[in-house]
Parts: sequence; structure tokens; C-alpha cells
Amino acid sequence: MEMKHVETNATKKFVLVGKSYYPLLDKLPLSTIVKNLDLEKIPQTFSCYIEENTSIKQHLRISHPKIITDICTGFDTEYVPIDIHKNKLLSAQISITGYLKLYIPLVRDYEFEGVNTLTSETYIKTAPKFEELASVRNFIRNQIKETRVLKQPNHDNIMKQICNYFIKNDELIDNFNRNDQGYIFQFKKSPIVNKFIIAEADETLTLKFKTLLNLIHTSFDLGKEKEELFNTISTINFTNNNNQEVGFDSKVNSPWNSRTLKQYEIETIKLSNYRNDELSMVNNKKELKYGEFIVDRNNNKVKINFINNDYLYAHYNAADLDILKKGFTSLSKPIKIGGFKVYIRDTKALSSAAAGTLEAVGKAHGLTKTNIAVPN
Repeated sequence: MEMKHVETNATKKFVLVGKSYYPLLDKLPLSTIVKNLDLEKIPQTFSCYIEENTSIKQHLRISHPKIITDICTGFDTEYVPIDIHKNKLLSAQISITGYLKLYIPLVRDYEFEGVNTLTSETYIKTAPKFEELASVRNFIRNQIKETRVLKQPNHDNIMKQICNYFIKNDELIDNFNRNDQGYIFQFKKSPIVNKFIIAEADETLTLKFKTLLNLIHTSFDLGKEKEELFNTISTINFTNNNNQEVGFDSKVNSPWNSRTLKQYEIETIKLSNYRNDELSMVNNKKELKYGEFIVDRNNNKVKINFINNDYLYAHYNAADLDILKKGFTSLSKPIKIGGFKVYIRDTKALSSAAAGTLEAVGKAHGLTKTNIAVPN
């Protein structure tokens, strides 16, 4: 195996010519690292390797924490058939709860891996087959660490301190867990808000999709809780201790059931056709996309992104949402409408053919059916 010098218009690159076990830049073999390891040549090769290797770029990217607001709404309708393919809507019922999630990214050790270009998920690839594999891997890991320190000196240390703070102070946290990307902390759910929607007198009930979303957001808000969480993070006593470590601790409370979460009394809403049209024209108010605070004397800042999600649950949603012509579930990407990001779920997918009713699904989760009288 020999070292060859390759010169292009963009840069000078050192690569090895020999048996190829792993793809590299410009369709040249990754036998980038000499069999007799030449550390003086590796940094030049490494800089070229980064240009084409998306898995290394993932490790160099500085990710920021996220405060995620999830509002979850159960939705059901009652209607009577009046003609072929035509029904009259009698009422709609919504039950709303929500919670905050805090995502803290943590840096992880580099492995020889690939990246799915659609989902950005990483997967382990077969490592190059040469004797100095451990030395090469350690070299890449050290280069990544040095680069991250140059980009944002104390970032990774601060992320670990935030994780340790909430692991130790978990009174308001339902559960938390760690994956290969970082920690996710889920805070306690808010009490359930129940609404019963009927038509105004002498009118036929109509309920547009954006009207439904606006009714949810005028009835339920976690803005205050989100602000308090941001303030809590910003007041953590951060230090410059670079030896901080975070374990693989996790916390999972007992499964949710009807007795573990407070519910408010059902409120009846009489929705006129004028009000329905009015609410359908209102877009979601624009909120701050992120917040920042200073953590040290060098004016280094921590940026926290804010994300808002709506989850809409129906039982056989093709019957409850006429924007859907058949059962539909959004798996990874939400429906974006009027400034809202909506994920649709169908509890029919949780039921079996023998017990497909909503009442049967509820019993399996310790919930009893509540009958609501529909006005004549």
C-alpha cells in the first residue's frame, strides 16, 4: 500500500491507494489511513474526509435544547343520517390536556456510521478492516471534541449540567429517559379540560377544522408553565467543570389512568355559524421561536428552541373529520394549517376486531365511558 498525493482545484488531499473496504470522498477508497499509521498525514486526510462524510458532520453540529409544548385533544362527534352520504352534526366533544417536554442534546462518541438523508437517523456501518482501527477511531473522536470546543467552548458541559439538575430535581417530572441523542424530560400533565359543543338555537351545527383548533387553544394554554421552565433553566448555577458526567438514569411513573389526573367539569359551548366562520379565519398567534440567556462572564449564551405541537385523537377519524376520506394517522410530519402543527391519531388502531368500540378501548386502560345527553 502506498501514499499518493492527489491535487484538485479545491484542495490538496492525501489518500491511500490499495484495497478498498470503505467509501471515501471523490469515490476514492477510505483506506485513508495508512497501514503503518502516519499521524502527520492524518489531519490533512481528516479535513478532506469531513467534507464528504455526513456522519462526522452530525457530530460537529451544535444542537440546542428544546422546550416542546404538546397539547393532546380527544375528539368525538354525534350525528344523525339525513340523506345518502349526508349527515347532520348534533354535537362535538373535546377533552384537552397537555404537558411540556425538555429535550437536552448530548454529544456521543463517534463510530463508523452512515446517515439516512431523509430522516437524519444514523446507523452503524461495517468498520474499515485495518489493524489500526482503534487509533483511527480515537483520532477522529479527539478531532471532533477539539472542533466542538473551538465552536462553542462550554456548550457540551452546560448540556450535562442541565441534565444533572433535572435528574436530581424531578418532583415535577413524570418520566425521563436517555437515548443515543440525549435526554428527554416529560413534565406532569395538566388537568383535563372538557368541552361539549352544540349549535346555537335554531341553527345547524357546523364546525370547521381551524375553528376546532382555535377552540382548543382558547380553552387551554401552557404559556406560563413554559416561561417558568425557561426561567428555571436560566437560573441554574453553571460551572466550568469539564469533567461533568451524565449517567443513563431514567424515571417512569405508574401507567396513566382515570384516577391519576384531575378533570374539570364539562362546559357547554353554543357555537353559532357566525362564530364558526369568525374563528376559522383566525390564525395561530406567532410566538417566540427561541430564548437565550448568558451563562458566564465571557457572555457565552445558551439558546433554547420553542416547539408547539397539537395532537388530535379520534376513534375512526374518517367519521369525525370530513377532511379525511379514510382513516389517517400522521406518523412523522404534521399537518400545518393556520400556524398550527397538527398530528392526527386514530384510537381505532388500538382496538381489535372483537372489541373495536371506544368503550372497550377505555376499559383496557382503566377508563369508564361517560354518557352525555344530547339536547333535542
